[in-house]
Amino acid sequence: MNRLGVSIQVGMIMLLVTLTIAVAVVYTSLKPSVTKAVEISQEDTVLHYFKLLRFSLLKIVRGCPLSEVVVKSFGGYYSFERTGFVSVNGTTYSVYSLTYRSDTFEVSLENGALLLNSRIFEEPIILCNSSCLIVLPLIEGEGSVGGRGNVIVALEEVGRKYYRNATAITINSSRGNVWLDYFKSKGFDTDITDGNITVKFPNATDIIIVRIGCTLG
Repeated sequence: MNRLGVSIQVGMIMLLVTLTIAVAVVYTSLKPSVTKAVEISQEDTVLHYFKLLRFSLLKIVRGCPLSEVVVKSFGGYYSFERTGFVSVNGTTYSVYSLTYRSDTFEVSLENGALLLNSRIFEEPIILCNSSCLIVLPLIEGEGSVGGRGNVIVALEEVGRKYYRNATAITINSSRGNVWLDYFKSKGFDTDITDGNITVKFPNATDIIIVRIGCTLG
């Protein structure tokens, strides 16, 4: 092989090495940004799922007997957690949340509200003018599902109870500070004793408790 041929081969090898190094440098520098972008996209998708789940709760409150939503796990997991109780006129109901968790993200449905990283993202159903109407869709379920596949979340009404002219409601929750701050921000008279938050109503208030069975499959 003459010198020209050798020079061409050496030049091609050097060009290939340079391109390989350049690609590696670009990939290494962009990988964290790409990974973060994927995480944000997945978190936005999960948040959308929970908006759909909350909408499904509202459909059941309005009379639809059951509803299903198909969601993805993206490496996190969905679980039911008993967070406390609510008490109205001497009757106590267990409160559960449906929660999705990953390493950097948490979103929950509790008492009809959507909580994002322990902040109320979409408010519970409270309508007030001269009087108030409070609707509490209470999820009941157990177990957890994780991985990267699809999960079917099935919701079905198991009962409801109407309370007319209630004067107060007591809430006990592992997210008690979130609920206390929320009711205070809405101008309700609140009191907390031994972790029990009592919300007092100045006007006639009707409360509807809707118990909703929920399964993960």
